[in-house]
Amino acid sequence: RIDRVTLGKTMPADVLSQYAAAMTLLEAAFAFGAMLAVVVGAKTLFKPGAINRNHHIGLALFAGGIAFCLTLVLDLIANPLMTAIYGAKYADSATYLRIAAGLLPLVFAQAILQAPLLIRATKTYHVTKAVTAFGLGAAVATLAAHHEMYTWISAGAYVGYLTLILFDLCELRRRSAEIYGTAASPATEGTEGTVAAASAPVADATSPTPATAPVPTSAVPTLASATSTPAASTPASPASPGAPATPATEPHSNPT
Repeated sequence: RIDRVTLGKTMPADVLSQYAAAMTLLEAAFAFGAMLAVVVGAKTLFKPGAINRNHHIGLALFAGGIAFCLTLVLDLIANPLMTAIYGAKYADSATYLRIAAGLLPLVFAQAILQAPLLIRATKTYHVTKAVTAFGLGAAVATLAAHHEMYTWISAGAYVGYLTLILFDLCELRRRSAEIYGTAASPATEGTEGTVAAASAPVADATSPTPATAPVPTSAVPTLASATSTPAASTPASPASPGAPATPATEPHSNPT
């Protein structure tokens, strides 16, 4: 609708009516893209916590694939569809419909890409993105209309949506730590440190020589006790022949 407002005074009325008829029909497909973003991404993309990056990219590609199939269908049935809805005098609108239908993959993919940013990005970002995309798109469309290249009017919409996608990709990359959780939080770092400390090797358990339990001192015989021999077990040496035997010494008694 913005392009019709900006181009209303630069295009012939009959050409503008043909273009408006095609874009009015295409708006229904644009609304389906917004509905798909809400239905598909409601549980994963619109939550405040971190989301999975691969899942987000996969949803964007899935939405773009559905839109591409819809583009092919519109390309095949553009002529009979426009004639059946608006009549034979709007048969030329099929050309604008085929050209503008190529926007559907961009519209669907951009709806999924920007979903996490709707609750995270600032109002300044959204306003700047919209104004920049509108300005570039309107400039390209106006240039095409000025040179009477009316089939290139939709190029302004292509430039506008590509600008939106570029803004969203840059913002997603800048906020990757917040959206995808790629940066470790302090709690996560503390947990990782605990796990690293728990997994560190223990010196006693991994030592090649296992530690032995202390042995009580009383259980280890000393050198003196091991080599000593009881006196009773040593036999008396026999007296040499011819030598008088030494009488046993009697204990001295006191006669008193």
